[in-house]
Amino acid sequence: MSTISLFFFVVGLVTLDARFNRINGRNEVEFAVNQRDADPTTSDQEADTQIEANSLDWILLEHSANRPRLGVDPDIDRDTYELIVSNGYPGEEHNVITPDGFILKMHRIPHGKDDVAPKYRQPVYLQHGLLGSSADYVLSELNSLAFVLADAGFDVWLGNIRGNVYNRRHIHLSPDSDEFWDFSFDEHATIDLPSMVDYVLAATKQKKLYYIGYSQGTMMMFIQSSLQDTTFNDKIDLFIGMAPVTTINYMESPIKYLTRLTPVLDELFKLLGVREFIPSNFLTRFLAKYVCTTGPGRFLCDNVLFLLAGYDTSNFNQSRIPVFINHTPAGTSVKNIIHFGKDYVNKKFQFYDYGKEGNMKKYNSTTAPEIVLENCNLPTYLYHGEHDWMADPQDVQMAINRLPNVKHVRYLPSWNHLDFVWGETARKLIYNEIVGVLESAELRELI
Repeated sequence: MSTISLFFFVVGLVTLDARFNRINGRNEVEFAVNQRDADPTTSDQEADTQIEANSLDWILLEHSANRPRLGVDPDIDRDTYELIVSNGYPGEEHNVITPDGFILKMHRIPHGKDDVAPKYRQPVYLQHGLLGSSADYVLSELNSLAFVLADAGFDVWLGNIRGNVYNRRHIHLSPDSDEFWDFSFDEHATIDLPSMVDYVLAATKQKKLYYIGYSQGTMMMFIQSSLQDTTFNDKIDLFIGMAPVTTINYMESPIKYLTRLTPVLDELFKLLGVREFIPSNFLTRFLAKYVCTTGPGRFLCDNVLFLLAGYDTSNFNQSRIPVFINHTPAGTSVKNIIHFGKDYVNKKFQFYDYGKEGNMKKYNSTTAPEIVLENCNLPTYLYHGEHDWMADPQDVQMAINRLPNVKHVRYLPSWNHLDFVWGETARKLIYNEIVGVLESAELRELI
């Protein structure tokens, strides 16, 4: 795709999505998030009435739903909590307020199906990746990592970062404001992550937890642990990284093509007042529900889902595509995507580059600080794939060479970026091994 074509394609998507949001007269989150949580003061009945009365999305989908459609997977419409309990597990929802006022929703599976309490003391925190949500860890039915860990006896916590479909709330900022969307993975790492870690430990009355990150979830831990903040690092027993991302010098994801347009897009989005990138909106929901469930639409859905992460369906359950695509992309900020683009251009893993003048104001330096991987001294276990467009094996190896406390590395031939959360063989090839790593850590704690 040429630069000009890509430019008009992106502008078209952004403009169309902005129009849908304006037509609806409300922020998309009220449709995307479970309505009982959209406003803590709103009852379930009031929320449902508001949706039915005001949402063009809802009206169109309800109208289409009246047509007979056989074989629609109910998981398409379930949020993370509903996915947990519908699979027979105990589920909880928790709200975490960050120091800068964002309200983050976490989901919890306190124990397995047949247990009354977790077998192991220390909780496990799972963090999703770019454009993801907590749902990523519970979408593969009983082969989902969160369920595998719960059945093994762990207290499982699922994080959600600011800006995804579960986190469009702030104590005073509106999601319709530019200020709300002024964040990138810097804030995910240095504010959201410590806030959720502290909450989990306070709720469980534990001193440490196990951290499992995927994709951008690994970036968050690399960044925060590199700051050498002992008050944080002492709370992490070990770090497991799936599809770990640091430098993205060799990435194949089409995100790199946006780098040529970054200055133009930045100004364009400011002009339009659109700060969200690829939200989970009416268009993706329509595709998931009314295209993906039919044979001819599956090729389109495959392309949408694998475009950014790498196209290889050999390890993918085709029947779950309608469910997967309805839960992703789950939304992030334009600034976050631009941050990836800047890192690709600069060939560095660094904090957000505001330009020379902006960097002086932000960092008291003309350049943005690099992430010093040599400072990431947590016991680290890494899993990466051959065909990963985001975490290219060459970039991963460069990170491995710099990290001082890598305990184990597993390279998976033919795996792509999404296989780590949705691959059919993920349980057999890595999840069972991850359970073993955590169980061994528990035994060491008892000695």
